[in-house]
Amino acid sequence: MSVILEASHLKLKLREICAATNGFSNVIGKGGYGCIYSGNIFRSNKVTSVAVMKLMNMKHTTGQSRKQFLKEVQILSRHQHPNLVSLGGYCDEGKEKILVYSYAQFGGLDKHIEMGNSTFKLLWKKGITISLDVARGLEFLQHRAIEHCRIIHGDIKSANILVDNNFNEIVSNFGPSRIVPVTKDGSYDIEDVSGT
Repeated sequence: MSVILEASHLKLKLREICAATNGFSNVIGKGGYGCIYSGNIFRSNKVTSVAVMKLMNMKHTTGQSRKQFLKEVQILSRHQHPNLVSLGGYCDEGKEKILVYSYAQFGGLDKHIEMGNSTFKLLWKKGITISLDVARGLEFLQHRAIEHCRIIHGDIKSANILVDNNFNEIVSNFGPSRIVPVTKDGSYDIEDVSGT
């Protein structure tokens, strides 16, 4: 079954996302494959804050953008964990490829480390908490998400660790991830390494 068909319950119309983001007017970040916008989506009789990643025009980019889009939909539509970003929906209309995520109020950890004017203090104790949250998310991917397979994130860095509304750290950016089968002895091979 194709990834898009399997995740069809998360499909959103482009007009819904345009309305939710006020016409893609509030840029909150820029990734390697597109811009990220804040928005509000109406679901289950309540308004939910979201982060929307609009991938660059597929016509003018390599197949890498499409692969990232499908990888994010594949992994995040199948696997939920408190320390992994949640996929709230996606749009796949013509050239438009858009991912809708749960909104992490405090953004990427990199901004708190670099700027030094963080909303929370990055003391030793907080560093341990951050490490444990990230480790829990990665352990889930690598050992419990798919039986007989490992999901290798491939791009762990402070910019891909988000801080949510409750000051929990969540792992994001699954485009470079690899899903690799595990042999009977528990080993696995990764041939095309990418990311950081």
